[in-house]
Amino acid sequence: MTQPMKTLVGGFAFLECPRWHDGKLWMVDMHRDLVVVVSEDGSTEEITVPGRPGGMGWFQDGSLAVAATQNRKIMRYHDGELSTYCDMSDIGDSEHEINDLVMDANDRCYVGEFGVDVHAWMAENVPKVEEHGIAILAEAPLDEADVFLVENGQATVAASGLRFPNGAAISVDQTRYVVAETFGLRLSEYKLIDGVLSDRRIIDLGFGPDGISRMDEQGGIWLSDPMGSKVHRVDATGAITDTVECDLPAYACEIGGSDGHTLFVCLASSADPNLTVNTRDARIDTVQIGIPAAH
Repeated sequence: MTQPMKTLVGGFAFLECPRWHDGKLWMVDMHRDLVVVVSEDGSTEEITVPGRPGGMGWFQDGSLAVAATQNRKIMRYHDGELSTYCDMSDIGDSEHEINDLVMDANDRCYVGEFGVDVHAWMAENVPKVEEHGIAILAEAPLDEADVFLVENGQATVAASGLRFPNGAAISVDQTRYVVAETFGLRLSEYKLIDGVLSDRRIIDLGFGPDGISRMDEQGGIWLSDPMGSKVHRVDATGAITDTVECDLPAYACEIGGSDGHTLFVCLASSADPNLTVNTRDARIDTVQIGIPAAH
């Protein structure tokens, strides 16, 4: 795509997990413990969520679910009050953070986990990419991680054997669940029936996907590629159909806007929390796309 990107709003530390909801863009400024709500004119609201907020979704009553990644808790924000919906400290790899989440239409959360000290692992392995190619990341030793199902405040393992599960999406008809495996350079897609994930299909990409948009009208998704400073659209078969180049690493993306044709991209020069709170160069850029978000 050749259309120029436009900056909607900037000055943040590290933006992640954007969601188009109720006519606004919701995202987290992760390293400042904030949920940020942005209108299409660029005006913002902020909600404090301690514990490094990550993935978000909404319950059927309109309340917000947000992952407090460092605390391994799913928090619920309702009528201005924040409470713990699920404490995940006793399931999975409790030494490391939980990650992104999505929700289905029946108040079920699907939550990934790091399973690794991500900054230490990247410091060891990413420098090898220049010499050996990006495929080295999918071959490097890495503890496998899980995706959890959280229902009625209780967590169980929904899927295992993943290489750093990250952004995720659920189809509008609630039958497909797709999750990015950043250090597997792939997606994993599952059938979704009554909260159960089955029949895993692996889609090799050749790059490390981070955040994932909601699905579009043709079942495609946009994927952020931070190491390539790009975002890509992947269709239902796993083929890359469109690519947008960015001037900074792209960590997450979402499609939405009033007409469903806007691609929102979270950009930042670094994901290192020791740097981002001072650099404050994270921003949301937008570009118009051809295939709108599914409804």
